[in-house]
Amino acid sequence: EKLEEMRHRSLSENSLSGILRPIETVLDGIPALAVMVPEAARLKQGQRVPLQDFSGLLPEAARLEEAEAVLVTSQAKPLGLFRVENGVLKTIRMFNL
Repeated sequence: EKLEEMRHRSLSENSLSGILRPIETVLDGIPALAVMVPEAARLKQGQRVPLQDFSGLLPEAARLEEAEAVLVTSQAKPLGLFRVENGVLKTIRMFNL
């Protein structure tokens, strides 16, 4: 209903901030892993990144072991959903945000 109302307003009156939520809101129940820019670049290029690359830097990486879904972020932005198989991050879905 709110979106329908907004359709009839001018662009300056439209404010989606009160209606739309960040993607992290719906992904709140799955583990998250923040990666550095070099690892994010590798993941964006479709490369698999071993979790051992993060050991020592990110203690939460050790807890992921064989996760079915992990939200990976870089510079506080969601990068995509990944699964962990045999200690390696593998792409499920990349975000273009």
